This record gives sequence, structure tokens and C-alpha cells, in this order.
Amino acid sequence: IFVMDLETERFIEVNKNSEVLFGRMREELMEINPRDLNPPFQPDGSDSWSRQRGLLESASEGNATVYEWVHLNAEGKEIPCEVRLNRFPSASRVMVRGSVTNITERKLTEKRVLDSREQLRIQNEKLIALTASPAINSGDLEAAFREISQVVCETLSVHRTGIWLFDERGENLACRMEYDVRSNLFEQGRELPVRDFPHYLQVIQDERVIAAHYAREDERTREFTENYLIPANIFSVLDAPFRHDGKIAGVVWVEQFIEPKEWSLEAQNFVASMADMVTLALEAWERKKAEVELAQTLSKMRATFDSTQDGILVVDIEGRVLEYNEGFLDLSNVPAEVLQSDDENPGFLVMLEHVVDHKGLEDAMSRMEKNPETKEGYIYEVKDGRTIEVYIRPMKMDGKIRGRLWFLHDITDLKRAEAALLENETKFRALFSQANDAILVMQGAFVSECNDKALEMFGLNREQITGKALYELSPELQPDGEQSESKLPALVKRAEEGEFVSYNWKHQRANGVPFDAEVSLNRITIGERTWTQAFVRDITERIEAEGALRESELKNKAILDAIPDLMLRINTEGLVLDYKTNDREDLLNVEGTLLDRNLVEVLPASMAAQALQHMKRALATGESQQYELEMMVQGGKRDYETRLVRSGAREALIIIRDVTERKRTEKELIKRNFELDSFVYRASHDLMAPLNSLMGLIELVKNETQEVVVLQYVGMMSKGVEKLDSFIRNLADFSRNDRQEIGINEINWEILVNESLENLKFMENSERVKKVVEIKSMAPFFSDPVRLGILFNNLISNAVKYQNLENETSFVKVEILNNSREVHIRIEDNGIGIKEIHQAKVFDLFFRASIQSYGSGIGMYIVKDAVDKLKGSIKMKSKLGTGTTFTMVIPNENPNLKKKTKSIEA
Repeated sequence: IFVMDLETERFIEVNKNSEVLFGRMREELMEINPRDLNPPFQPDGSDSWSRQRGLLESASEGNATVYEWVHLNAEGKEIPCEVRLNRFPSASRVMVRGSVTNITERKLTEKRVLDSREQLRIQNEKLIALTASPAINSGDLEAAFREISQVVCETLSVHRTGIWLFDERGENLACRMEYDVRSNLFEQGRELPVRDFPHYLQVIQDERVIAAHYAREDERTREFTENYLIPANIFSVLDAPFRHDGKIAGVVWVEQFIEPKEWSLEAQNFVASMADMVTLALEAWERKKAEVELAQTLSKMRATFDSTQDGILVVDIEGRVLEYNEGFLDLSNVPAEVLQSDDENPGFLVMLEHVVDHKGLEDAMSRMEKNPETKEGYIYEVKDGRTIEVYIRPMKMDGKIRGRLWFLHDITDLKRAEAALLENETKFRALFSQANDAILVMQGAFVSECNDKALEMFGLNREQITGKALYELSPELQPDGEQSESKLPALVKRAEEGEFVSYNWKHQRANGVPFDAEVSLNRITIGERTWTQAFVRDITERIEAEGALRESELKNKAILDAIPDLMLRINTEGLVLDYKTNDREDLLNVEGTLLDRNLVEVLPASMAAQALQHMKRALATGESQQYELEMMVQGGKRDYETRLVRSGAREALIIIRDVTERKRTEKELIKRNFELDSFVYRASHDLMAPLNSLMGLIELVKNETQEVVVLQYVGMMSKGVEKLDSFIRNLADFSRNDRQEIGINEINWEILVNESLENLKFMENSERVKKVVEIKSMAPFFSDPVRLGILFNNLISNAVKYQNLENETSFVKVEILNNSREVHIRIEDNGIGIKEIHQAKVFDLFFRASIQSYGSGIGMYIVKDAVDKLKGSIKMKSKLGTGTTFTMVIPNENPNLKKKTKSIEA
């Protein structure tokens, strides 16, 4: 309630409820202009203050005013209100007293009523439209379900509606149609097992509608929570069961996603009506199905009547023709115009004119006239050569005879077949007697008839074999250890039941000699009697041939398996028809079977392309193709030899062999031959040079008389001998390293190194070189002492030979550190060093890195070869004028350690 001064446009007084309504304190309300409590415009579009000013002025003139208005609170929120204005008595001012009532709830109620009416109107329109739906009324179930589910979604503004039906056994609830508004798609096919929601099944028996606003908590629907509602993000469901044939057939299932939805009474009634629409659709579908089946049945009956080749005639009790088909006209030779006359039995006389002997047919008709209940059958021959079988039956309706049915059947072909059968039986008897297989006809398990071949095969006469069971013509035990007498009856019984039975069997001749046989049993029926027929074929020779063939195949397979080649048989399209892999399958691009795969899938692209190209040549010329190919396979180069041979008009055999090792051996052999040639040449030269020098010096000594000069010549001869000795030692080391087997022994490093130092102490200027040896052995070490000695002899002697004479002190330092796995050997000197351009060739045969070298050029080659044979590695670091360092790593071949390692691995 407020009091307002119109001249100042300010509130004079407001009550406590005004503070609550407008969300402002009294002091604030007293200060602001009342127009600030209004939005600029009212819902009808009028200017708020202009219109309100007019209403205030009208009230000030004594007119009581009541109207609806929209005010604003302190947060700017619009509040629907009802305002009452009256003049407030005052002598000096123009004032108005007003009351403002918040009518928000009333407006919401009015809106809900209007919305409900509109919703009912829309729902009624939809229901009326559906009742006239062609899909529902015509029984088009899928179209009807589509229409109903879409109408529900659009009318109730829900996310998804489905029509679910129980299957025939009632074990599953299957979605027959579902419409999703979000995707605008129809789907079907999902199923929910009935056993998962027993309570829900009970509820839909009793309730017309299940309105689950909070479906996950509602006791009627919470059985679906874990397996359906939560995975699909469903919060609310509205279900209405529908009935068919007096029982619950399914439910209309309405779903709301994202957030819960309160289902109105109108929505519930509408879904219930939609369930009734589903029932109508099911009934229309059943009706349509019945109509279609009836039409099909009638159509089949009429089609059978019209299309059968048999003659059908229907006459009434007086003999007048009611119906006939084309077959009757053909078989009776009676024209249609005769049958269409009103006379009694009009066609009978015409029919008799064509019968060869018509007395039997006349007698049958006479009996029918005397006793209408009689059923007659007769076979007669027609003058045109046909044989006709006629059946005449009374036609009853409501328990009374209303006429007769004539059935005429042409059995001409049957008669001819019987004659042919008789002829065939004669032929069969001849074949039976002359067949190359034994044929026995049995009653049960006992022989009642046989042909001559059976007598010959078993060595018995007809009296001896008749009455015997098949197991009596067999040894006591079969190859599988089972008794013939207990095993055979089961096979005969299977044949008696109509199964064709084939098996291998061991039979026995009258002289006791067993033989292998292939036996076939089948049932034969002649008339009402049934026999079992056995065909017995002696396969002794075939078994022996098959055994020989299997042995041959095994031998051939063993030969093929022993060939380390990849073999592929392919056709002109490149498809693999057969194959044999090798031990290494690194060429293959695929795993598993290669059959029916294309060659370009199986082999690397370049190899496959070349193979297909050479295959064309092989097929065109008939000549085998052979070529070699180098490829990168799994990070390394491999060499392959490929041969192609035509194996058919449109196929070839590809044989691929890995010749990498052979190629490597050939290259190594070429290298070795070159080295051998070089070795022979250089060795002869290096041996002859000091020998020629010695011979020359000896001649000079012979003619020299001065002792000083002779001694000088002797010194020169001594150096030549030393050089020759060094070369011969190198030759011996070369030979031992190349030919001698690896000999593993425990190594004593001190003895090994001291022996090398001792051998070199007489070398020229050896005394100038300081020898430093450091050995640290942490475990027993096993290797080849001979080759280790070669390493130390060559490397230490080189340190002495190529010492730097300009150094005040020369040294060679040997460091040895070994553990249980390997040894690290380091030999360092401060000699003349090696030029960088020569370092890559240090280990080459006959290479000499220094012009002052007087060696053979094979020492370092022997060192590298010895390290390789010991499965080790060697590195060199050298600087001209400073010195050289060799570092080697050689594995420990301790046999005890290897046994322990293998044991751990095992």
C-alpha cells in the first residue's frame, strides 16, 4: 500500500509489503520516482508512465480504478500485479492511495489452464486424424507404428517414442518402431529380456498408464535403470500398455532425456489413447493378414482346379453339370457345349463312344445310381491309345449327398513306366549277375540272394553263402580291434532306416585269407517288402597302390622339405595356388596362409614385379627363367636366386633361394685368391731380397782383405738374416692363424706377455724401449693362447720397430683388465705414429704405413684376423710423431660360465 503526491511524483508513505514486493527499503522507495518501478512499456505495447499517469490522475479525480500492471523489482525482474487506486483526501495536495497485489501465481494458473486447453485441442485433432489414417486402417503395421510414434513425440514435445511388442514366447520385449526427434530417424530391432523386469510386467497388467517422472527412482520402472535408463541418459518415461487378443501385447514407451519431466494428466490420457491406436493397428493388420491368406487359399484352390491336368467334373444329384475344368474336357473327349446343356448326364454317352470296352464303366454308373453312397474306381482304355483312371465320389454338404465328383487321371505314362520297369528288371537281373562287384541282398543281417561275383569273391557256393550274416564272412576282429559281430549290426540298421552307408571292411575268403573291401549298404523296397542291398568291392590292390603312393608322397615331401627354398605356384593373375615356405620367412609380407593371395601382397614389390615379368616369358617361350636379385630385407642386404618354370598352360612354379651366404663366400673366395696371389708374389719377393743381399755380401767378403770392412759386411748380413727371420715368423703366424682350430685354455697373462717381451729383447734398439705391463684379472679367463701370443708379439714388436729415435725415452705400455665376461687389452707406445691418410689401410694385407718400415706388411693383417677368430674387436688411435694405441675387447670363453648361463636360461 502506498500514498503518492502527484505534483512531486513521489511516495508520501509505503508499507512493509511494498518493500517486499519491490525489493527496496522504505527510504529508497521514498526517494525514487515511481516511474522507475515500471518497465518502459507494458505487455500491450503502451508507454508505461504515460498510461500510468493517466490512471493516477483519473483516481485523483475520485474515480476508483482497478487494472493489471507489470512492475519491476530492484533486480529488474518483471512482476505481474493488480493495482487499485483511490483519491486520498488532502486539502492542499493532489494525492492518491494505491494497493499493489502480486498476481504471478494467478497468471501462471491461467496460463496452465490455457495451455491445457490448447494441448487437449491439439491432441484431439491428432487422435481424429489418426482414426482416419490409411496406414492404421489398411493394416500397414510399420507405417502405422511410424506415424503413431512420430505423432506422440511432436504432440507431447518429448525426445523419443517407441512401440515395443512381446515376442511369441514372451521372453523378450522387442522394439518394433522408435522415433527420435533429435536425429529425426526411425529405428527398430533392440530387445530387452523379460526376466530383467518382473515387477514392471506385473504393473502393466494392472495400470492403464505408468507416468514415471523420475524413472530411475520410481519403483515401477527402476528395474530398467542400470541396463537401459542410465546408458541412454533417460530421466523420465511415460508408458501405456496395449492389448491384443485379450492379453498385454506390448507398450507405448515415451522417453525424456537430459532432465526429468512432469507428465500432465492430458499427456497421460493421450498416450493411453495412442496405445488404443496401436491396438487398432494390430487388429487391422491381423484382419488384413487373414484376408490375404483367405484370398491366397481361394486363389490356390482355383488355380489348382484350373491348372491340374487331371479332369474334374462336379454334378448335382440329378446329374446336371455344375462345374468342370479343361482337364475333364481333354480326358473325357466330351465337348464343352455338351456339358453345358440341361440334360441329365449329358456327357456320359459321348464319353462311352470313345472307350474301347465301356461295359465296366456302365456297370460302375449303374451301381452309383442304385447306391449313391458308393465310391467307384475304374481303369479304361480310350480309342486314341490313352489309359484313363476314373474315381467317382459322392459330394456331401450338411451331411446330405448333393451330387458327385468325377476325377479323371491319365495313367498312360504310368502304364508305359510299368512296362519299362519290367524291361529294366530283366536288364537289372542281367547286370546283377554280371556285375564286377559282389552284390548281396539281405533280409536283416542275413544273405538271401547274391550274384556270381559274390560266390567267386568269398569262395563259396550259393547254398553255403545263403543264410549267412555278413559278419560270418569276416574275421573275428576288424583292424580297429572291434569285433565284427558286434560292429556290423549297427551299420545294417542305419541302412534299414534309409541311410546310404559306406565303409571300409576286412572280409575273409572261405580259405581263411582276409582281404580289404569297400562296402556300400542301401535300402531297397519292392512292393511292400524291404531288403538291404550290399555292394562289396575287393580293394586289396587299391590299398596296396595307395600305400605305395603315400610312401612316395612322404619321400617327395621329405625331399621338398629338405630344400631350403621358397616355392610358389601362381597363375597368370598372380594368385598363389600352392606354396612351400623356407626356414627364413623374412621375405614374406604377410602372416598365415598364402593361398589365394596375390604375389604383390606376399613378396616385396620389386621382387614380385620381376617374377611376374619373367613368368610371362616362361609361359610364352616354354623355357625356364633364371635371374639374381639383391634386396634390402629387414635392415640388411640379401641376395636371391629366382627360377621360374612353366607348370601349366596358365601357371608357373617360382623357386626363390637365398644365396646371400654363397655370394658372400664367392666374394670372400675372390678376395682370398687375390690375397693368395699377392701373398705368393710378395712373399717370394720379400724372401729373395734378403737372400740376394746375403749372396752379394758373401761375394764381397770373399774378395775383401780389410777386417774392418769385413765386419761391416757381416753386420749388414746379420740385419738381412734378422729381416728374413722376422718374415718367416710372420709367415708361420699367418699359417697358424689361418688353419689352426681355436684351442680354448685358461690364460696366464703374466706368462703370455713375458714370453712376447722375451722374444723381442734382441731386436735392434729394444733396450731403448721401456716396457710397462699392468695386469688386473678379476676372474679366470679362457681363450686361445696361440692367437693371443700372435697379438702381443706383433703389436709389441711394432712398438719397438717404429720407436721414435728422437725421443729421449721410448716406451710401450701393456694394460690388461679382464672380468668374467671379457678382457680389455690396451697397448700404447710413443713411437713415430701413423699418418691419418694411412690409418684406414693398417689392417690390409702387405700394407706398410712407414717409409722406414722393413716389415713384411702382413703382421697387422694377422692381428685383425686373429681378433676376428676370437670373436673380438680391435680399434686403433694414432697421431703422427706422437704414438699409437691399440684397444681390443675379447670375450671370455670360460666353459663353466657358459654352462651356468645355459642353466639359468633353461
